Amino acid sequence: MGKLLVIFLMFAGCISSKTNIESSKSLIVQQNEIDSITVVAISRGFYEKLKITEDSIYFEKKRPDFKQNIAITKEEWKTLNSLMDSIPIDDISKIEPPSTHYQFDGSAMTNIAVYKKMEEVKSQTFDKDNPPKRFKESLNFISKLKNTYLDH
Repeated sequence: MGKLLVIFLMFAGCISSKTNIESSKSLIVQQNEIDSITVVAISRGFYEKLKITEDSIYFEKKRPDFKQNIAITKEEWKTLNSLMDSIPIDDISKIEPPSTHYQFDGSAMTNIAVYKKMEEVKSQTFDKDNPPKRFKESLNFISKLKNTYLDH
């Protein structure tokens, strides 16, 4: 009876370890699957699009056809991916905005989209100046990249 209990506990421990390893692998896979991240902000008379990929940041602004594409480092891409990993990709579309001032032109309406394996996961629309808390750190980093590399 005692040997049976010991065998059962060892088996349960192995299953538990396997589950932890699998969940760790899924986070690594999630990071490696992201192809690009796009942030678009629009209001009356304002348009801004940022698309970040593994090797570049593309910036488009409504200032007669202002478009720019600049290389970024692998470290910057890894940092952005690690920030995005704190948000399960499948939850991005479910995160509620804290305010909706964009509905009456009180703020630019903004979306963040993550592309992985040719699929888009897009957030709900939120105010550019008041994003959901779960996006703030990633958006601040994206803004820092924009300000570092791009003329505007």
